[in-house]
Formats: sequence, C-alpha cells, structure tokens
Amino acid sequence: MEFVILKKEKKNRIKNTYKFTVTFMFNDADGYDTIDFLVPEHELKNPAYREELERLIKHFQKCINLDSRGSRGIDDVNEIIKRYSKVDDWKLFCTDPFVWGDEEELDEFEEEYGISEDNLSNIFQYSIPVDGNCGFWYKYDALEAFYYDSNGDEFPVEIKN
Repeated sequence: MEFVILKKEKKNRIKNTYKFTVTFMFNDADGYDTIDFLVPEHELKNPAYREELERLIKHFQKCINLDSRGSRGIDDVNEIIKRYSKVDDWKLFCTDPFVWGDEEELDEFEEEYGISEDNLSNIFQYSIPVDGNCGFWYKYDALEAFYYDSNGDEFPVEIKN
C-alpha cells in the first residue's frame, strides 16, 4: 500500500494571540452559534485597547448571567433592546439595533436608551445570531478564552476578575 500526498497544504495558525469565544444558545439547546474575537498579545500592552477588552468581557459575563435565569424567545429588535440595554456597555458593542431597526425605531432607541451608532466601539462590535428559520434571537450562553503561543499551540485561559 502506498500513501501519496496530493497537495501540500500549510494552514495559517494563530500565534501569540488570545481568542475569546462567545457561545450563543438557541431555544432550549436546539442549536448553538459562536463569535470569536482575536486579540494579538501585543495589543494588551496598549492601555486603551486592554480597557476596551476588559469592558467587553464584563459585558458578556453580565449578558450570560442575565440569560442564565431564563427568558422566552425574542423575535423583535425592540424586545432585544429592552432586555439588554440595562446591561452595562451593551449599546457600546452590540450592533443589532442598527442591523434590524428602521429609521424611526433608531430615533426612539437613541432617545429612550441612548443607543447611537456614533457610540459604538471602534475596536469590538458584534451582532447576536438569529435563527434563520423562525427569526428568534439566540441567548448568551458561555464565554471561553484560549491563548495561542508562538508555535500556534492552544491553551485554555481562565478569566479572573
């Protein structure tokens, strides 16, 4: 038996970088989706970048805590905003109001909740996954962190507040 390598393929590996993975759950664990944030290690030396990352992590921890208490399915951007606008910095990172809201709603969001595209983070932004079949938003479920060293080897990271 002979084994012939057909094509030499070199994968780019993440190196000297932290990866923060936010897991979202649909319904009662009917499905999951994730969003990754890659943070090069050298960026942590920049105080403004590090502060923004710490705010993002705390924001996700609060959203996960809120959703761990359970909630009904949400299929309307107004309900999403009512639910999460009370979480510190949600309006700084989440783009859903601008993805799903119309012009009239955007004016209401800014007036009632202080949500404005001008206030979004220049470093980190995301949109909550939405189920394509029924239009319900996923819920925040978990946050994991990993570090990739100079060889591209992955190590789990514990986030300590």
